[in-house]
Amino acid sequence: MIVPRSVREGIRMGGRRVPFKEAPRRPGDPPVLVARAQKAASELGWKAQLGPEEIIRTAWRWHSR
Repeated sequence: MIVPRSVREGIRMGGRRVPFKEAPRRPGDPPVLVARAQKAASELGWKAQLGPEEIIRTAWRWHSR
């Protein structure tokens, strides 16, 4: 499974052209976000219900409305 590491990669995975504008980080935005589903599963017993591809498809449908 390929997991996007950035918003740009997620858009590319969606297979559609999406206009975007590069901008500096906003005040309060963290320089890096890191999430590891495996660690959440082992430490919290949490399991993802959707994979990255389905999350991207769901977000695309919601934003397209």
